[in-house]
Amino acid sequence: DITAPGVSVLGAGKEDDELVIKDGTSLASPHVSGGGALLLSVDSSLTPAHLQSMFQTTATTDVRSSTGNRATPFEMGSGRIQLAEALQAGLFMDVTGPEFLLANPAIGGDPSSLNLPGMVKETCQEKCSFSRTVTDHAGGGTWAATAENFPAGVQVKITPANFSLSSGGSQTLEIEISLDPETIGDWVFGAIRLASAGLPNQHLSVAVFSFGGDLPSRWNIDSDQDGGWEEFQLERLSAMAEATFTAGGLVQPGEFTETLVEDPTNDDPFDNSLGVMTQWFNVPQGTLLFHNRTPSSTAIDLDLFVGRDSNGNGFAEESELLCESTTPIAIENCDLLSPDPGDYWVLVQNWDSSGPQGDEATLISAVIGPAVDSRLAASGPGITTKDESFKIRLSWDNVNALPGEEWLGAVGIGTNRDQPSNIGIIPVHFNRTGIAAPASYPLMVGTTHRLALDGDAVHDRVFIDVPAGASSLTVVAQGATNAQSNGLTLELSRLDFDDGLTDPPFATARGNAPVVASATGGNGNGPALTVSGAMLQPGRWYAVLINGNGFPSALEIRADVEFSGTPIPLHPGLWQPSSRPGLGQGYEYNFGGSSRALIWYTYDEDGQPVWFIAGNPAVDGNIWTADLLRVTNDGSQQQLARVGQVSVTLLAENDAMFSFTLYGESGTERMIPLSALTCPEIDGSKKSYTALWYRGIDGLGGASIIVNSSTQAQIHYLFDALGLPRWLFAQDLDEPAPTNPEMPMLQFSGYCAVCAQANVASQTVGVLARSFSSETTGSWTLDYLFASPLSGSVERTDQIVKLTNTIPCE
Repeated sequence: DITAPGVSVLGAGKEDDELVIKDGTSLASPHVSGGGALLLSVDSSLTPAHLQSMFQTTATTDVRSSTGNRATPFEMGSGRIQLAEALQAGLFMDVTGPEFLLANPAIGGDPSSLNLPGMVKETCQEKCSFSRTVTDHAGGGTWAATAENFPAGVQVKITPANFSLSSGGSQTLEIEISLDPETIGDWVFGAIRLASAGLPNQHLSVAVFSFGGDLPSRWNIDSDQDGGWEEFQLERLSAMAEATFTAGGLVQPGEFTETLVEDPTNDDPFDNSLGVMTQWFNVPQGTLLFHNRTPSSTAIDLDLFVGRDSNGNGFAEESELLCESTTPIAIENCDLLSPDPGDYWVLVQNWDSSGPQGDEATLISAVIGPAVDSRLAASGPGITTKDESFKIRLSWDNVNALPGEEWLGAVGIGTNRDQPSNIGIIPVHFNRTGIAAPASYPLMVGTTHRLALDGDAVHDRVFIDVPAGASSLTVVAQGATNAQSNGLTLELSRLDFDDGLTDPPFATARGNAPVVASATGGNGNGPALTVSGAMLQPGRWYAVLINGNGFPSALEIRADVEFSGTPIPLHPGLWQPSSRPGLGQGYEYNFGGSSRALIWYTYDEDGQPVWFIAGNPAVDGNIWTADLLRVTNDGSQQQLARVGQVSVTLLAENDAMFSFTLYGESGTERMIPLSALTCPEIDGSKKSYTALWYRGIDGLGGASIIVNSSTQAQIHYLFDALGLPRWLFAQDLDEPAPTNPEMPMLQFSGYCAVCAQANVASQTVGVLARSFSSETTGSWTLDYLFASPLSGSVERTDQIVKLTNTIPCE
């Protein structure tokens, strides 16, 4: 509440007229008490409430913290006492003992409602208010109330802003604070200044936390799958103009176990190492969650303490303590959300042992930063309004947790990309409940994949498509332990491409395909196989995993393919599945400089249009892989999140295998080009317009444009009112001329890439006008209104440029 001298104070010692220099509240408290005595010597009628409010409201805020920065109310309270000003204070604030008791949160009270000079609220969501009553102590006067030292964008309304008091009269002030969205996730400090001519200025300090809304304490996923997804609902949050979701993990936590005797001085875990286990961790910048817990133990009571080595001396000290869990049992938990970077200590104390021999104490810890792949991904809308209810999809893949294991992750919820976790962070606990039956599992070249395999089980749906031109295929598998590796057998078998895709979009099991090569692990190393030369024929190759152990194994597997000869040329443009005709979905696969880009237009689980993108440098061989990215939009800029991987294997210029993992689910299709690479004749010469086009600046998507010698069509990659990626198809089926300047825009519905087959339908929702001024520039005018259940509309003309390489006309 208040600051008084308490550092390097010269005072009298206990013996022999000794003078000593002391620090701490034991020195600051006598200063305040002495100040109170001096004020009482002048006016013996002053109550403790008088003294407190007079000290606080007249204190100086010109106080520096130990770092040299201007102190916040949390470091100085209302400021440093000024006795002369306190004695002349014209106002005081009264509060009684019973009012303190009624404000106890344990019985439903609200401490922020107490009539105190400090106004504090931990959950100020966009707007909050305080009521304070001041009473005259100067025989009457006129006062002005103004807000000061608040951050830019924060609005403060004081009612009344001006008031007059008779001798001993009182006035209630209503103070309303409206916060800027940019402050969400931060404490906002300021003051209300009360001024009257001839009297000292007085102030009420303000500290409110700009609160984005309540988040769940944790999300739990219970699954037997290596990959999959679940949805969780959020509601009553602040508006998110650029809704940002940052996932981290999943990771297997570390375990540290020691036998601890009972701490003989258990009231002080920092005084010696007896009965205490200390572990050290480096927490890097950007960490979402630092998790620590103690599971059950034979100890009657374990306690847990976590701190940051702020002074860098390598010792755990009470002054560095950030979290303590000291329940009367052995199970404790400390989660630090968005911790500052640095070296952290974690201390486990045996507070009450089961016997003189001591107890086994275990610490479970994990440091979780933002994901660098799609092992855990969080997907949600791009734009939300205040108090809107919406769902977050958590997807995971490549998780080789074993039954009974709990892996950890975290999701940050933010209002914009510059503050990706300002609303807060939700810990994620993934509990492996078993191991599901083997499902389609495409190997992406050069990527380490992770999966779990039950004891004495076989996984015969792990595959990679090997095209012509491949000179060698190498597959390496490994277990998490020596025993798992030693008991693992790897077999390579081959099927023709069509035989491996009899139930699209899922891979056929190997079945009776002959074993081309086989190896079993040994000496702690997993099996490794290479097939080359005449043995390596084009086809779908299966990396069959056989767990010869009678217990589950956590496995890793990787495939690499080398090529020789001339790569198959890429047919740029739109492709569609030949394995499932009539899907009403496909992808654009094209060149962009030295890279290749892919836009996959498909449907979500509700049958509504959705699209994803992928990009990576071009390859020398005939297999191209890339991360699959989900895109959301805030109206001007796009945000990307990894949600899987894709692989395109060219079998011929007009034939490809497409495999994917999306939201932890995998599938595969055979693809063919949608249109020939012919060009229309315009003004006596052929023009090449077929390509990806966009506005020339980031945001608002783009379009796949086909203009050949007989027809034209465009697939526009757009965003709905929630900032979610949607697509519309433009083509005039009645008059398909390549020179037609206008086309109807159609909204399609269908079924997702791994969903059961359903009807594909479309309806007209607008019109597209287009004009090309050259082969690389032009314009389009969009005029559409999404049909329900989608929402959003656009009326806009864009100047456009070609994004991908110009295609030579055939």
